[in-house]
Amino acid sequence: MHMRAWVRRPTLLVAIAMIPVEHPRHLPSPTPSFSMRMRLVFENIDYTIVGHMKSLLDSEGIPCEIRNAGAAGLAGEVPHTQVYPELWVLDKLDEPRAREFIRAYREKDASMPTPPDWICPKCTESVDGVYAECWNCGTAAPS
Repeated sequence: MHMRAWVRRPTLLVAIAMIPVEHPRHLPSPTPSFSMRMRLVFENIDYTIVGHMKSLLDSEGIPCEIRNAGAAGLAGEVPHTQVYPELWVLDKLDEPRAREFIRAYREKDASMPTPPDWICPKCTESVDGVYAECWNCGTAAPS
């Protein structure tokens, strides 16, 4: 969109181009943009863990989003820490509550005892204690 404004000077009529100009990027915006209100609260190399944390925060009523979800394809092209999936809260006012919730959840998760590994009675394979069925033959774990 190109408009002209005519300015009358004492002896000269001058046309001034009036082109809409965005706010300069090096100056702070008078109203903070949406991304300036967002805060990074969690990141992990494993997308499923980040997705689980998002579900937990959503259930607590904390709006959030995952960024870098599809960036794993860039691994090797850029430093691996820059392609980790990240969990961002949408409002910086929710950041302390989200961080506290994540901290408490991770502490509780770390303190839970892991069931002992077991040997499948059918095929004698070793199975990690967190699994209820044998990975090899599907036999249920002994009670």
